[in-house]
Amino acid sequence: MNYIRICFFLAIIGSAALTEPLLADKGYDTDAILEQAKSQGMEPVIPPKKNRVIQREYDEELYKLRHLVENALSAGAVLRRG
Repeated sequence: MNYIRICFFLAIIGSAALTEPLLADKGYDTDAILEQAKSQGMEPVIPPKKNRVIQREYDEELYKLRHLVENALSAGAVLRRG
């Protein structure tokens, strides 16, 4: 994954003081992001990459809701362009 994207992502979650789940796709399954989220009191809901030696558990039902958020954001972007 692109190093700049990971740093940007860490900056975003580092500035937030959330106690909610952190929904992200497999591309954000890094130890640094998981540790940062946990230290901020967030529950990471990120599926593990297939090449991880130890596969982690995650809330699959909550992760399925992630696409609804993406669809809503995408619809908003289309409306702004319109």
